[in-house]
Amino acid sequence: MISRQSNNITDDFRLLKEELEKQLPDYNIVVLCRKMHNKIKYCFHMLTQMYNISRSKVVILDSYCILACMLKHKKNLKVIQIWHALGLMKKAGYELYECK
Repeated sequence: MISRQSNNITDDFRLLKEELEKQLPDYNIVVLCRKMHNKIKYCFHMLTQMYNISRSKVVILDSYCILACMLKHKKNLKVIQIWHALGLMKKAGYELYECK
């Protein structure tokens, strides 16, 4: 799992990781969270991303990931992008529906 939203694991990733650990206990789940405040430090973090992407069967993103989009990957790699802020959208959608 790769996120640029925060330097810590987001709630979406935490919940997803917990459920995946229950359902797939033999899998090693790696969460990489780093904001891109310092471009030089982020470049070094991208090396960690590159290493983990190359060893993964699935990569889950919650925003744009440079390496997931720009590099050529093995054919069996699955890249999944989740939509963050689902709870907010549900609340906003419910409130809009309630007003009609």
